[in-house]
Amino acid sequence: MQFCCVVGSYDANNLAQMKVYNERAAYHGDIVFEPTDGSIRLLTLEADLPSGGLVSGAGIAVEYAPEEIGGRSYLCPVRSVSTLKAHTAQQTGAQSRSNYKGGAKMYLNDVVFSDYRRFGSETKILTDSPGE
Repeated sequence: MQFCCVVGSYDANNLAQMKVYNERAAYHGDIVFEPTDGSIRLLTLEADLPSGGLVSGAGIAVEYAPEEIGGRSYLCPVRSVSTLKAHTAQQTGAQSRSNYKGGAKMYLNDVVFSDYRRFGSETKILTDSPGE
């Protein structure tokens, strides 16, 4: 998981040098299948993050449904919702999980996918031979 930005160090003028927060975390989730054909209809993931860190919660859910594209049916993502709970207050002291104080802010990204179109081309080869 990456989240911008935290203090990485201080320069000679005591100005904060920012860096991207990067942490690997375990996760758990669900896969929901359509029982009639076995297609995936919903994927959910939630990160198992320790409380008190810069990022204390993160998750995503992606919903799939049949969409007609170019006269054929395809299983496509139709909605995605992701959340991120992160502290917005400046950390105190050295960079450590226990140093993030204050309230956390919840970020929400809710996306709807629509207007799928077929991308492709058609070709016809012409020759100089008559009758072909």
